[in-house]
Amino acid sequence: MVDDLGSFPRPVLGALAAAERLLSRRTGATIVLADPEDLGGSDRSVVARARVARNPFSLPRTLVVKHYRDEPAPGRPDPFPFEVASAQLFTSMSPELRPSPVLIAHDPASRLLVMEDLGRSSTLADKLFGPDGAAAQRCMLSWAAALGRMQAATAGREKDFGALLRRLGERAWRDPMADEARAAFAGVAGLLHDELGVVASPAAVVIPRRGIAAGIYRWTARAYVAAIGFQVFLAGLFVFVGASMLPLHMTFAHVFIVLTTLLVGSALVGRLDGTRRRDALVMLGLLIVQGMLVHLRVVSPLISAFHPVNALVMFWWSTQVAKRA
Repeated sequence: MVDDLGSFPRPVLGALAAAERLLSRRTGATIVLADPEDLGGSDRSVVARARVARNPFSLPRTLVVKHYRDEPAPGRPDPFPFEVASAQLFTSMSPELRPSPVLIAHDPASRLLVMEDLGRSSTLADKLFGPDGAAAQRCMLSWAAALGRMQAATAGREKDFGALLRRLGERAWRDPMADEARAAFAGVAGLLHDELGVVASPAAVVIPRRGIAAGIYRWTARAYVAAIGFQVFLAGLFVFVGASMLPLHMTFAHVFIVLTTLLVGSALVGRLDGTRRRDALVMLGLLIVQGMLVHLRVVSPLISAFHPVNALVMFWWSTQVAKRA
C-alpha cells in the first residue's frame, strides 16, 4: 500500500477512478477507493487492489480492479467479454463450486471489472521460480486439480456461457487466447533444445499442426454456409428464370465436394476434437445422401423430391458446424 499517490502509475490511478465512478453509479452513493496496490497485470491490462475508504453500503473492505486499456487489434478477438462472461458464470455458482472471485460490477464502455479480493498469496510463478522444488510441485498439482474441478463444475453449461457472451455483444465464440496458445506451443520444442538440450519427440509438433488444421476447418465451415445459400439462389434462377440456369446449379454442386474434402480432411488429419470430427463426417453423409437423391429419380421421383428437404437439413447442420468451429 502507498500513501503518496503522486508517484503512483497513472494507469492504476485511472483504473481506480473508473471503478469509483462505476461503483458510485451502481450504488447511488459516493464510493471512494484508497491505498492502491499495483498487482502487475499485463501489457494489455491493469490490475490493482484498493481499500474501500468510503463505504455507505456493505461492500467488501478491499476490492480488486482490472482495467483493459486498449481495444484489440483488428481481426483479433477481444478477451474482455470472455472474461466478464466467465466471471458472471462463476459468480452464479454456489461458493463451494466457485473457482474464481465474485464479480461485483463491470462496465463494457470502460472495459472494467471490479471483483472481490481473495487476499494475498504466492502466485504459481513465485513457486515455480522459487528455490523450493517440492513446494513448486505441490503448487503445480494443486493448480491442475483446480482446473479439473473448474471443468467439472462448468461441464454442460456451454449454452449459458454463450448466452452471457451474446448479452455482451459477442456473436462468435472464438477463444481469445487460442492464437497465443498455438504460438507458445510452437516454440516449446526449440525452448527445450536451447535451454535443456532435450530433443523433443515428433508429438511436440502436433499442436501447431492442429492449429493450422483448426483454421482451415473454421473457414471451410463458414464457406459451407455461404455456398449452400448461393446454391439455393441458383435453384431459384432455374425456377423463375428458366431451364437454361440448371447447368449452373449442377456445376456449382462440385464446390461442395471440395469443401467437404477440406472439412473432413482438416478434422481427421489435423486430429481435431471428437465434436468437430463428428460434425465433418455427418456433413459428408448428408452430401452423399444429397447426391443419391438426385440419381434415385430413375427409381422413384417421389424419393428425389426429398432433395430440397435434405438441402434444408444440410443448411441447418452447416450453421451448427460453423458455430462450433
